[in-house]
Amino acid sequence: MWKRTAALTFGLAILLATAFEAAVGNIPAASPAVYEEEGTVFRQVDPCGRTGITCNVDWGEEEIPKILNILKERDVKITFFVSGKWAEKNPKLLRRMYIEGHEIGSHGYGHKLCSQISADQVREELTKTEQAIEPLIGGEKLGLFAPPSGDYDAETVEICRELGYRLTLWSADTIDWREGSTAEVITKRVLKKELDGGIILMHPKPETVKALPAILDGLEEKGLQPGRLYDLGIY
Repeated sequence: MWKRTAALTFGLAILLATAFEAAVGNIPAASPAVYEEEGTVFRQVDPCGRTGITCNVDWGEEEIPKILNILKERDVKITFFVSGKWAEKNPKLLRRMYIEGHEIGSHGYGHKLCSQISADQVREELTKTEQAIEPLIGGEKLGLFAPPSGDYDAETVEICRELGYRLTLWSADTIDWREGSTAEVITKRVLKKELDGGIILMHPKPETVKALPAILDGLEEKGLQPGRLYDLGIY
């Protein structure tokens, strides 16, 4: 009990002492800076000539084939963070992601905010997602976790260490869920960021599909190679 109390107190202190990211309908997450030195939480890596692209998936199965088609045509592999609930409903799409060489990570099972549930529930979110996804990807162990809404606390980090996960966030957010986020707005929003060693976050939204080719072109113009988080050397 004392461990959980201490962890929650520490997490609260971090939240009060660090900057918040505003997001409509989302609960802000603590800055990962405290944990980055310990190799658990990542928002970006040192400049390496590469940019990681991630897509968080808990819906949007209508758009995912379009994203996969673009990536296949451009010979680009990215990281899909998939919820266990979505994987159970869309096993063929998940298999296609994996077979086409994309990296699969955990987005939790039911898209629950980690700081708002118990430690046992966080563990269950991760283990249930493993049970849903791993049999569909040849038994490969999941090693990356993108917490829903980027929300986590100190205890979430401890659980990720315990279960062998890297907790990953982003340095360039498409914010493609926000009203008015057209393909042009999304593209400019991403490409104005420092992207060498950065991590782009997107979702399977129609305007994001339209923006994706322009984002890939922009990375090429900057001399940056898009890829999976694995390609950034996170693990």
